[in-house]
Amino acid sequence: MLSASDMSLSSSSSSASLSSSSSSTTSWLSGIVRGRSDKSGSVKMANNSTTGGDSVGPINRKNQFRGVMFKYGPKPIQVAFKTGDYKQQVIFIGGLTDGFLATAYLEPLAIALENEKWSLVQFLLSSSYSGYGISSLKQDAFELDQLISYLINKEDSEGVVLLGHSTGCQDIVYYMRTNAACSRAVRAAILQAPVSDREYRATLPETAAMIDLASKMMSESRGSELMPKEADPEAPITAYRYHSLCAYMGDDDMFSSDLSDDQLRMRLGHMSNTPCQVIFSMADEYVPDYVDKKALVDRLCRAMGGAEKVEIEWGNHSLSNRVEEAVHAIINFVKREGPKGCIETSLYAFLQHIYWSPIMPDKAANSVSSCSWIFRSNPMIHWYFEVLTLTVFLGILFVWGVNAWNAGDLQNDFLTVKTQKPWKISIPRLDNSNQIALSTGDIHEFVFQALDDSGKPHCLGGDYFETDLSGELWKSRPPIKDFGNGTYSFSLQVHPDFTGNYTLTIILLFRHFEGLKFSTERFAFDQTLRKIPISFYKSSILFPELTQCQKFDYARDVWSGRWTRHGKNENCPISNDGRYRCLEPNFPCQRPWCEGYLGLLESNGWTYSTHCSFRVFSSETAWNCLKNRWIFFWGDSNHCDTVRNIFHFILGVPEIEIVPRRFDMNITNPKDASQTVRITNIFNGHPNASGNYQGLNSLKDEAYRELLKQYFSLESVPDTVIMNSGLHDGIFWPTIRRFNKGAEYAAAFWAELVDSVRQRGLKPPEIIYRTTVATGGYARRLAFNPQKMEAFNGVFLDKLRQFGVVNWVIDDFDMTYPWHFDNRCNDGVHYGRAPAKMRWRDGEVGHQYFVDLMLGHVLLNAICAR
Repeated sequence: MLSASDMSLSSSSSSASLSSSSSSTTSWLSGIVRGRSDKSGSVKMANNSTTGGDSVGPINRKNQFRGVMFKYGPKPIQVAFKTGDYKQQVIFIGGLTDGFLATAYLEPLAIALENEKWSLVQFLLSSSYSGYGISSLKQDAFELDQLISYLINKEDSEGVVLLGHSTGCQDIVYYMRTNAACSRAVRAAILQAPVSDREYRATLPETAAMIDLASKMMSESRGSELMPKEADPEAPITAYRYHSLCAYMGDDDMFSSDLSDDQLRMRLGHMSNTPCQVIFSMADEYVPDYVDKKALVDRLCRAMGGAEKVEIEWGNHSLSNRVEEAVHAIINFVKREGPKGCIETSLYAFLQHIYWSPIMPDKAANSVSSCSWIFRSNPMIHWYFEVLTLTVFLGILFVWGVNAWNAGDLQNDFLTVKTQKPWKISIPRLDNSNQIALSTGDIHEFVFQALDDSGKPHCLGGDYFETDLSGELWKSRPPIKDFGNGTYSFSLQVHPDFTGNYTLTIILLFRHFEGLKFSTERFAFDQTLRKIPISFYKSSILFPELTQCQKFDYARDVWSGRWTRHGKNENCPISNDGRYRCLEPNFPCQRPWCEGYLGLLESNGWTYSTHCSFRVFSSETAWNCLKNRWIFFWGDSNHCDTVRNIFHFILGVPEIEIVPRRFDMNITNPKDASQTVRITNIFNGHPNASGNYQGLNSLKDEAYRELLKQYFSLESVPDTVIMNSGLHDGIFWPTIRRFNKGAEYAAAFWAELVDSVRQRGLKPPEIIYRTTVATGGYARRLAFNPQKMEAFNGVFLDKLRQFGVVNWVIDDFDMTYPWHFDNRCNDGVHYGRAPAKMRWRDGEVGHQYFVDLMLGHVLLNAICAR
């Protein structure tokens, strides 16, 4: 599916125009991008003076686009061009070899969108032009997410519609499946020419031999090496990318006519959560003649949950011969399914979306990130959306007040216990079933309704339901969607490797945002509403293989993983030192769920994975990773436990029995004196290391700020900063609105600190945000309860993103959640307390510590990833 563009770009700047720009827009280049018919392919600065001809729209004259060009990411290639200055954007994603002005319909489309108060955004990816052979769908999704984040944070976007052409359709499907940071801002998707690269390339004589070569290279861990030129004369291409495009069930193989309905549903089924349109050219030259195009497009739309179908008779691949029909179809769909407007400051909208997430490999949660808190354009809620949002928003303002605290709140929180009768739920598809059997692989979504004590529907959202799906070899958190009207849904999905019997548990912990109050224990409902046995049977669906985490996998703000079990010792008593050595240290991991030796986790076979899997480090590989590095921890006392566990269990340095709240030491490898690592830990729960319950407010203390600054004012600075906050904040900040201000102050402080390092010509540290744990057992009801911590995680991470502070994210909230229902793996607020053969909080002797040990390995994965 080659859609070659012969356009090249150059730019010139005007000092006059730049001098008049505001500080927030000085990086933008206002100009005219000339189209394919203009061989000069220049980018010129627009004249600042306004004339009648300048104001008519995005097209100044034929094949010329008036708009702004801007950088949306750090790479030189990451530039985008936008016509129109509106808060709703259609983002065009081209196919292989495409760049700017990839199709003939973009010019009239820009005009039509302008008339509807929409902007058209074209952008360059690392895979644009001849770069597709050394890139991947995963890289495209990462860069698309950066663009959407830019539009939301810099342009105040109210939402976007994705328009994919050719292989750009695969980018959209992949992006929506992985649900990267800002995917919830996508209101609709249009797939124009979603055809199979594999089937087209299979018509070429050299393809079969090249697939065999690519497969062989990948089996030898040479997937990143280039294929011979005859594999693709148009551009250099790696073995992985060639295999992805050309092999059966390769990562790019999404629209092939020979895929079964189950395989298509596995690849495309998640698109049912997003309004979609499929525009199919019935004379597409890249679809082999043997393919029944009408049957194929019907199957694709069914696999996507009933996507809208548009068949364009005699249309070619790029629709250059059916431009008017293409624009008409796109505009009508955008007008129907695009953003309807929203109150972006609505706390309700923000809180609703922290619970939305699909699951399984490359299906991680819709994230809380640098994207504004905006509703999906969901058909189920269109009709009442505006009224509901306004009503709830005004109610929130009434309760919390403009400054988020008043005497009425104090009375409600401390002097009055609201008497509300128990609530119930109704799950129509499950409540009347004696025996529930579901297929593995598929995503099964169930809608349920909150009921009042009389059994009538309750029509407000904000209830915090805890969900758990557990089997003998599996533990995960089924994601919850809150539709804001008392209706909720959850999704279940189990990998085909883990058939068997499961129990679905649903607990109502707090009602209507009561977990966000200052004093929460009195408001905790904490009742188990359902325990439902479910059997999962083997299906024929084939999943893309889970891969080991790479650097950009840590760009995702919220994870949706699972714990899986790959070994078990039925007779595993606690040792005298409090440890559980259930499996031999060299007990191997089972790929693809982890790499290395599973026995080192001391988890009796459990390991965690999410949209990617992790390596369990040996002492040798850990030292090879950390040698000559400086790692700086800033957060609550869980960091103290994690650092100690890394010393004891991973680095083999048991001599350091306690890591205090303030700690700075060079650690030497006991087996190789040439290897050292500097570890610094600074507690952020209070400016005084012996105090508590200040959290981010600690930064208001000048002496504490200076303490932090001194570590970043030397000739060398930390290589990596691992930060978190939350537990102490849950007690200090009376409302989420107050915490929002504290988070903004903290993010600004760290942004200034990092910038000071950069200004001195030093490489700034890589910053990893590790989300706050899900408090466990009795602590689930307290001021640092999971509902509040999940919200606080989102607020602080959003502020860090806005100030450009954080590079990567590790979601420890998701890692700890499956184990937070009791205190077997935690004391309520810590998951890594040192092993001890003593009576634990739950009455048993000893406790499990492997959840925090897994975190230690995940941290090393992030630090060492390439």
